[in-house]
Amino acid sequence: MKLREGETRCQYLERVDRRTMRILIALVILSASIDFLGIFMGEGMVNASGVIVATINLSLIIVGIVAWTSRSEMGLIHTSRFFRWSVLIALAGGAILTTYYIFVGETVWIGIGPGGAFELVPTDPIAILLVFGTVSFGVWGAILGYTSIGFGVVWITTLISRRVLPWAFDSIRMFTGARSDELRLKLVAWFVYVPNVLDTSKLRIESLEEKRAFPTRKFFLAVGWELLIGTVIAVYFSLNPFVYENIGLVEAMSILGTVSIIIPAIVIPWFALAGLNARIPGIKRDFLLFNGVRSRIFQTFIALGTLALLIRLAVEELRPGELLEQFFYFYLTLSLLAILFTFVYFNYFESDLVQNIFDRY
Repeated sequence: MKLREGETRCQYLERVDRRTMRILIALVILSASIDFLGIFMGEGMVNASGVIVATINLSLIIVGIVAWTSRSEMGLIHTSRFFRWSVLIALAGGAILTTYYIFVGETVWIGIGPGGAFELVPTDPIAILLVFGTVSFGVWGAILGYTSIGFGVVWITTLISRRVLPWAFDSIRMFTGARSDELRLKLVAWFVYVPNVLDTSKLRIESLEEKRAFPTRKFFLAVGWELLIGTVIAVYFSLNPFVYENIGLVEAMSILGTVSIIIPAIVIPWFALAGLNARIPGIKRDFLLFNGVRSRIFQTFIALGTLALLIRLAVEELRPGELLEQFFYFYLTLSLLAILFTFVYFNYFESDLVQNIFDRY
């Protein structure tokens, strides 16, 4: 899609979002139909979980591709540079794994049909080239696939944020701290950790200045918070006695690896608050809503995670080797997704999200 004559960038993105929403609704209906068939035709929910995950990922990839193509020219770092980086990373990954293949010296058999197979010997140059090409292409495909999922997740997150945050700002402005306040006002004020001594009716936001460079500092700060929250969720979920005894550590960490795609969606709305410089004037200094949300989530998640860990240690001794191995794979998945998804947000979405929220409010 391209800008029509006389159409502003905001109008163009809203038109794209309406089309993407129709695609998402159609995909949700189709995915739900496939998932129900998988549950009823299979042997229950457990065996259908793979089908459910696959349909969710496929839906996010399709929606992400639509969002990506509509914003490919709008990034602070151009998409062509991203493609060059992805190719270099794929080649580097292929070189590292091919080197490992050579030094380990294992023979690989590739089936070519009934009763036939092709042997790849590490000393054979053709085998080395085949392994290098296959691995590099696989890594490159994974990067593009997860980037598309990232676009899908970030698009849905920003779509929700630009409707929820203006409502949240109105709720904060109406909050007085009195017992007569509505429950929704109290909940929003509690979540943002607003001190009772502030006059919330003076809440202010600002439009984001046009950026010329990628916000590296905010990018690494967001990734750091995503890793911290992922750690606490992993501790709380995997070491919870009920989960550990009924599901098992390996299965629990596998579930967390899949769920980790939504962890960046938890953090991204905070940084919309930072981009808007949302604040309530105080006597000595302004209260930043970003700092309030950060404090509330930090206290809540850390308290839950610490409690789960203490319970787990009190109930049964852990197996450190298995625990460290599973956490390593989880961290590897979470780190890659956090870096990729956060890059997508700050490079393609932040400026338009902040401006849209400012205009709506």
